[in-house]
Amino acid sequence: MANINLLNYTNELSTYRLKDLFTDIDTYSVAIDTPPSLTTFNWYFNLCGQKDTANEECPKNSQICGVQKVSLNGEPGITTQIISIDNGINYNIEKSDKDLIDIRLGDTNWGTHIIHTNIHFICSNEVEISTNLNSIDNSNDKNLVLEWKTPGACLKDDKEHIIPSPTPSKDDSWGWFTWFFIVAVLLGGGYIIAAAWVNSSRGGDFPDAFHDFVDTLKNLAVSLPGFINEILGKVFGRDNDINRGGYTSV
Repeated sequence: MANINLLNYTNELSTYRLKDLFTDIDTYSVAIDTPPSLTTFNWYFNLCGQKDTANEECPKNSQICGVQKVSLNGEPGITTQIISIDNGINYNIEKSDKDLIDIRLGDTNWGTHIIHTNIHFICSNEVEISTNLNSIDNSNDKNLVLEWKTPGACLKDDKEHIIPSPTPSKDDSWGWFTWFFIVAVLLGGGYIIAAAWVNSSRGGDFPDAFHDFVDTLKNLAVSLPGFINEILGKVFGRDNDINRGGYTSV
């Protein structure tokens, strides 16, 4: 038996991916139509003790907490019951194999009731949570059964169930063409300035050299789009039919 937070951390569970994935408060909601009201049960799971409380309505140090609300006509719900299992409760790992981890938590007092909690972690690439809270016949006891399909229940060396890698973030760095364009502009500008200076040093009028410089820039501005279009066409293999007299049929 262990009396620490559920996933922090027995050697028997260290071979699984549970703690790699349960890094935040996980939630699960069930809504039931109970005319004329709507009953919603929100479950909060703090299985690694990520926060002192799973939800503002849950008792401090809850590792599993269920909050039931009843609402009428879309109005804010009224809290009707709270079920809390704290992170100091004993638990026993009853089964652990390649595809399944069965955990039984110690009994929890809930008013005059006693809640028996069983958690079934099932190895799966898909994530699915279901809860079932039922009364036990002829007693005040209740059974809470939590079934959780998750890659976290798979063994770390299980190649059949690979946790999807996070989507790579968009590369914000400049591409090679951008750098090529910048270098070309700098070299061209340097060449134009140098030519203007040489022309001036040989006796030419500086205003004339400046006007030549401006004219060159204008010519460059006119020819640059065509030059870029040609480069892009060669890089991306554009069809040259447009330049041969119109668009080709699609």
